[in-house]
Amino acid sequence: MVPLTSVPWQTINITNRVQKLENLEDSIKMGSGKNDSKDIREACAEFESIFISFIMKTMRDTIPESGLLNGGMVEEVYTSMLDQELARKMAERGGIGLSSLLLSQLEKGTNL
Repeated sequence: MVPLTSVPWQTINITNRVQKLENLEDSIKMGSGKNDSKDIREACAEFESIFISFIMKTMRDTIPESGLLNGGMVEEVYTSMLDQELARKMAERGGIGLSSLLLSQLEKGTNL
């Protein structure tokens, strides 16, 4: 097993968020149909949030480090958490439209 300290913070957090999506998938499959629509909407919003967070991380990685501020691991964790929260807020407010697109496709296939 890989020591937790050698695993990047972003990997651990994305793994946790993907696990949440898998749990939602399981609850949709096992559900009685009453909350399927709510669960699917929540899963679509969470997926969009993860996608936006990944885009923000990728954009941040393109910025060269100036050396002026070197926060090390603490700075990485902070910026990762900031990006994730910004992505979550963006997704809550409509984001880039991915959630609504996924939802409309899923509604066609499942007749929600």
